[in-house]
Amino acid sequence: MEIQENTVVTLSYHVRKKDAEGELMDFYGQSYPLRFLFGSGKMLPYFEEQLRGKNQNETFSFKLPADFAYGKKDESLIKSIPLEDFTEKEGYTKETLEVGAYIRYENHKNHKAEKSLIKIKRK
Repeated sequence: MEIQENTVVTLSYHVRKKDAEGELMDFYGQSYPLRFLFGSGKMLPYFEEQLRGKNQNETFSFKLPADFAYGKKDESLIKSIPLEDFTEKEGYTKETLEVGAYIRYENHKNHKAEKSLIKIKRK
């Protein structure tokens, strides 16, 4: 079956930094595949365009430029948050927090977000 609008897509994939040999950044394996409705707006448009017309069990690869994903790194969006803010409110411990992890965080206005942990400064 060819992937097109309103097709339920189930796939396994690897996301690597820079090229096919780069650091593994994300992974959906056959045991826990990614499943979504194609064309529903839940996935990045560029990502969906790379899947359009592909068939079941077809293997392929493509590069996802930052401009077509979530954009380039914006230093103005980097915030320093005291470790205590999330170890107390969110249930993390200093031992379980590690660079590269995605963490859930609720700010002082009760806005919830998922952020990437890029650095830990210990006193």
